[in-house]
Amino acid sequence: MRILKIVKEKINPATWTLKTYLLTALFLICLNAFGSQGLIKMVLMYQEENRLSAQVNEQKLKISRIEKEIQRFKKSENYKLKIIRQELGLLKSDEISFEMTERSLDN
Repeated sequence: MRILKIVKEKINPATWTLKTYLLTALFLICLNAFGSQGLIKMVLMYQEENRLSAQVNEQKLKISRIEKEIQRFKKSENYKLKIIRQELGLLKSDEISFEMTERSLDN
């Protein structure tokens, strides 16, 4: 009972001084900033989210470029020949491969 009475007296906010309030506020600010769900953790998570979304967008662009290349490969015999020659090393270093389509011939 005696310990409970001492604790009640120490914890009673009516008996706190300005110093006690400031230390309590400082403790709560530190807890809020450095806690498991604190401000610093939130900022780090926000930065990680931005980094990952940029990486996802970059990968989407890469995928769309590859899909376009696959479509060109499926549709054009000349493009197939060019890619095959490049992969086999048959395209010379100073050789440029052009693909002529019907549209370019009309002009």
